[in-house]
Amino acid sequence: MKYNYFPSLSHMRNSLKRSSKEYLIENSLHGVPYFADSTRPKWERGLWFLLTIASIVITIVTIIIIWNKFENNPTLTELETHVSEEEVSFPQVFLCFEGNQLNVSDTNAAEKSFYEKIYEWKWDEKISVEIQEKISNKVTDFYNAFRQWTPQCDAILENAIVIDKRYIRGKDFRKVVTPAGVCCKFNYSKTILIADTPFQLNFKTTLFPLKFYITDKFDVGPSREIIPHIKLRIPLSVQLDIFHTYVTSDFEMLSDYQRQCHYGQSTYNNCRLNCLIKDISKKCNCLPWFLKEKNIKECSLSQYSCLTKAYDKYIDCKCTLPCNFTVYRLLKTTEGFDNDTENLSSNEIILNWPNFVFRREVRFGYMDLVVSFGGIAGLFLGYSLLTSFELFYYLSFRTYCGAVLDSSRKSQNIITIPSKKVRFTSEQLKPKIQFISYNNYENDKIFYKR
Repeated sequence: MKYNYFPSLSHMRNSLKRSSKEYLIENSLHGVPYFADSTRPKWERGLWFLLTIASIVITIVTIIIIWNKFENNPTLTELETHVSEEEVSFPQVFLCFEGNQLNVSDTNAAEKSFYEKIYEWKWDEKISVEIQEKISNKVTDFYNAFRQWTPQCDAILENAIVIDKRYIRGKDFRKVVTPAGVCCKFNYSKTILIADTPFQLNFKTTLFPLKFYITDKFDVGPSREIIPHIKLRIPLSVQLDIFHTYVTSDFEMLSDYQRQCHYGQSTYNNCRLNCLIKDISKKCNCLPWFLKEKNIKECSLSQYSCLTKAYDKYIDCKCTLPCNFTVYRLLKTTEGFDNDTENLSSNEIILNWPNFVFRREVRFGYMDLVVSFGGIAGLFLGYSLLTSFELFYYLSFRTYCGAVLDSSRKSQNIITIPSKKVRFTSEQLKPKIQFISYNNYENDKIFYKR
C-alpha cells in the first residue's frame, strides 16, 4: 500500500478525536479510564468523574499553597557560632558640625542667624521673605559656602588607630558634605580579622559639641531626618557590637522578591537617598545644598517651597537590604574620664568581636518545589512525567500516523471490516467423539459413534 504522508485536515481532525478517546481510556491517571469507558454504567462513570474532579481540585489547591510558600518564605536565618574565620568592617564615623559653628564673623548677628537657619533647614520649614531678600544676593552657592565656613578636620581632630595594642597614628578624617550637613568622616578601608582585636579608634577633638553618627561602610552619610547617635559634648568611650548577616551561595537562584535583598554594595540608606534625589530633582529641577550633585543645579532660596511640597508628596521607593550586611549597635557609652576637667582626653571607639553571625540559607529551593509538585500530583492523580509523554505521543505521533493510514486507505479504496462477535450454542460447542479400531485379519474399520 502506498502511503500518503500529507493527510488532509479532516483526516487529522478525525484521527485526533480517535486518539483522544484512546488516551482517556488507556492512560495511567487515577479515575480517568473509568469514567471515559462507555461500556460502564452511567452511575459508575459519574461517580468516578466526581472523584477525579475532587482530586484535581485538591491537587491545584495544594500546589498553590506550596507555591506561595516558595515565593514568600523560602529562606531560613540561623545563628552561626563559628566566627573565628570571619572578616568584619569598621563602621564609618561622622562628626558633623552644627549651624552655630559656622565661621561667618564678617557678618552681623541677624545674617548669621539666617545662615544658621539655612544650614539647619528641615524639609517642613519655610524660608521667610526677609531671609530671601537679605541672603539671596550675597550667597548663591551654599554648598561651597558652608564647606568653607566650617572648621577643617585636621585643625580640630587628631586620631590614632589601635590594632592589637599597636598604635597607628594618622590624619584620617576628611571633610565631606552629607545630608546631615558638613561632617568629618573616618572610613577604615581594611577588613578586620580576629587577630586584629581588640580594634580601637582614638581621636581627640578640640571642638564641642559635635553630632556623632555611625553608619555602614558604604553609606554616603547620615540622613537629615535621623537624630545623632550621640551628642558629643565631652570626651567619651563607646563600645560597639557587630551583627553580621551573610547568605549562602544557593541564594543566587532565587529572585529579588524571594530573597528580599540584593547583591552589591548599595546600602538601604543610599537607595532611599537616590530615590529622594531623583524625585525632588524631577519635580523642582534642582536640589538643596546638602544633596547637591554635579549635573543638577542648587536650589535658590525661593525654590525651597517647592522642595517642601515635593518632600510632602514623596513616596518612598521599595528599597531592600544588601544580602550581606552589618549592623552596629552602641553597647556601652561612657561620657567623661576621671581627672579630666578640661576635656583633653581622647575619645575611644572600641569594636568588639562578634560572638555569632547570622546565616541565611535556602530551606525550600527549586528541587524541593519539583519534588513537592510531583509528589502531590502523583498522590492524588497518579500523574508523572511519563503521563505527559503519553499525552504528547497520542496527540502528535499517533494522531499523525492515524491520519496517514486513513487517508492512504481511502485513496486506494481499502475498507477495514470490523470483527464481529460470534456466539455459539451449547449444542454447537458439544464435541463429536469417534472411536476407531482396526481388525487385524481383514483390516476393516469399525466406527463407534456416540
